[in-house]
Amino acid sequence: MVGLGPFVLQAYDPGKSLTLARNPHFWKKDAAGRALPYLDRIEIQIVPEQNAEVLRLQSGGVDLVTDNVRPEDLAALRDLERQGALSLVDAGVSTAPDMLWINLKSDSTTAKGRPWLQRDEFRRAIAHAVDRQAFADTVFLGAAVPVFGPITPGHGEWFLPDLPRTDFDPARARALLRQAGLTDRTGDGLLDDARGRTASFSILTLKGHTIRERSTALIVEHLRKVGLDATVVPLEFNALRQHIGEADYDAVYFAVSYDSFDPGRQLEFWLSSGSFHIWNLGRTSPATPWEARLDALMKQQVASFDRAERIRLFAEAQRVFADHLPVLYFVAPRVIVATSRRVTGATPSVLPPQILWNAETLALAPAGASRQ
Repeated sequence: MVGLGPFVLQAYDPGKSLTLARNPHFWKKDAAGRALPYLDRIEIQIVPEQNAEVLRLQSGGVDLVTDNVRPEDLAALRDLERQGALSLVDAGVSTAPDMLWINLKSDSTTAKGRPWLQRDEFRRAIAHAVDRQAFADTVFLGAAVPVFGPITPGHGEWFLPDLPRTDFDPARARALLRQAGLTDRTGDGLLDDARGRTASFSILTLKGHTIRERSTALIVEHLRKVGLDATVVPLEFNALRQHIGEADYDAVYFAVSYDSFDPGRQLEFWLSSGSFHIWNLGRTSPATPWEARLDALMKQQVASFDRAERIRLFAEAQRVFADHLPVLYFVAPRVIVATSRRVTGATPSVLPPQILWNAETLALAPAGASRQ
């Protein structure tokens, strides 16, 4: 089989493994003029459960995992690194932080009877109510950084360091909730609307995803301290997708991965007519003046050939986004990848696939050789 990439598919065992063979027609060479790739074969084992995947790595059954290390596995893997069995590399801050968004579709069931749920003040109150540093330390065991928007330090030049922040400030959160019409009218510690009904809402998330379930539990805990009654509803992926597509939800905690740092590749999120304009799906035109402004900025940005101008326009788009917070971000995990000590040539990226993006440079050190 002939292909353009460094490897071609040699064998596929459904549900178990893929075997990639070296492509003898691959054009690329290294600095010394040697033909790439270095490896003759890569076997990708399909492991449906992350615990089993980590056990294979720890036992030497595999040389690397294609996803970043989970926070709960870091301590054990660092012990193995100290013993010389593994190598851990911090590639940087993720470009795909988990996010919380409220259903802003004006004709949804969410909008009926609970207008406060779609107020800017409500979203900003949530942003101030969650302690991001505690989030990073508790859920990610320190392997994460606080963030205030969708563009993280991992995006490089597109990241805006002076983006307006919504720092942890419970008093400010309570004041904003009062502006949204929510006060404790019954003295039970929970906020109520003008009709005396408790300000309650649900957060849908992916069932079985440990980090997201722990994250939403922490968010609920922090929101309760400012008087909001939130509950978490874990759902299987297909059910979660259906609720999102039908706008049948109050709030969702989820994430999306991108294949590029360039925001021009993310227009489905930024444009009001985009298929992943998650807070208000199905639009053909902007629902608000600020979304119209976002549309205009992103269209200008993607059409420009001037890199500096594109960065300036996207910085302005990020500020518009921060003024209204249609999606809330709290922390971005650090992308830490693990390989066996015999793997050389790995240069992990924060973008997926973290290691296999340049599989042609991977090699195996000879038995007994020290790894440089």
